[in-house]
Amino acid sequence: MTLRKTGSRRYRWRARIRARTPRCTLSDDLAAFLSTAPRPGTLARLRDSLGRRGLAAFLFLLGTLAMVPLPPGGSIVFGVPVIIVSVQMILQRQVLWLPRRLLERPLSERHLDILEQKILPLLQRAEGYVRPRYWFLPEGSAQALTGLLCIMLAILLMLPIPFGNFPAALGIALLALALLQRDGLLLLIALAGIAAWLLVLSAMTAGIIAFAREALSRAGGRP
Repeated sequence: MTLRKTGSRRYRWRARIRARTPRCTLSDDLAAFLSTAPRPGTLARLRDSLGRRGLAAFLFLLGTLAMVPLPPGGSIVFGVPVIIVSVQMILQRQVLWLPRRLLERPLSERHLDILEQKILPLLQRAEGYVRPRYWFLPEGSAQALTGLLCIMLAILLMLPIPFGNFPAALGIALLALALLQRDGLLLLIALAGIAAWLLVLSAMTAGIIAFAREALSRAGGRP
């Protein structure tokens, strides 16, 4: 009985300490970036505002921005930085490097509005559920796995696949958020979703190839 009381008191004491300690979240950093002037912002300013969060935070925001429907070829704007960041994650870099041309590229008002009105509120709600739990990967292995998967998703993001940019971008964002929060459950959900999407994509590709072969064989059989 004494042990239970002591443990309960210690737990309540730790909970009170945690409640009093201010915790700066990713949504706080994003809100600070969106509130700074002048607008539109650049990738350099976004990188500087998230610098202490590491490469995973920047990768998460690139993935969320890439979910926006883009014109043909527009996904390259986000696909190339995702690959650059992912390679640096595999190399275990701590400080993000991007080419000056990409850093100075302004973010459009449309993307900033989507960040502020849609992504930021969703991130604030998600931070109430996404937390460190069931993390089963060592630090280096987690970064390397995330980097490799995000490179694959970035390549698919840049390909002209109908409605293909949203699943790839969502996978990048979920993987980065899982790594950022050390949430093993979210990581498993992201991996399962990516695997399911790849299976659907493979089935669609096989169906298109089979249809093309059949059409060619019929055309070749005509007199």
